[in-house]
Amino acid sequence: MANKRKKISRTLERKLFQEAGWRCAVPTCPEGNVSLLQMAHIIPVEKDGKDEFDNMIVLCSNCHIRFDKDTEKTMDRKSMRQLKRNLSIINGRYSHFEFRVLEYFFKNKSINEIELYGRDLDVMYLINDGLLEIKPVRLQNAINFPPKIYLITKKGKEFIEHWTNIESLDEKLI
Repeated sequence: MANKRKKISRTLERKLFQEAGWRCAVPTCPEGNVSLLQMAHIIPVEKDGKDEFDNMIVLCSNCHIRFDKDTEKTMDRKSMRQLKRNLSIINGRYSHFEFRVLEYFFKNKSINEIELYGRDLDVMYLINDGLLEIKPVRLQNAINFPPKIYLITKKGKEFIEHWTNIESLDEKLI
């Protein structure tokens, strides 16, 4: 008789998808495909892995296959556990918008600044943690709310490097 898996509860599924931001949890995933998302076990059910929040992560189907097969030795269980810890830090510390700002700088490595209108509160924790700083701007004929330019700091670049390489986001980075 085939080994039938227990269905994952909707509550657990929702928590996992929220943790990953409704996308593949691998920060360097080239696809970030939201239509092919799957819940993956860090320790497989076949090896007594449980259907629990701490043992599961959301991946796109390609990253899930890469993780399960691990032929390139780049997505092992240790990496998945670190990725899970990093998600916890990022989600507990930064807003969805701040996460997108970090992602923008990761995808545009040659760009060191971003212009935003009235977003001080939205990037407040990135500024407080020293990952972004506000560039002084000279006003020339600015009406109402002039834009502000935010610079990614050296510390911000180090944070992004650790995050995308699935390395520890320890206290010195935040």
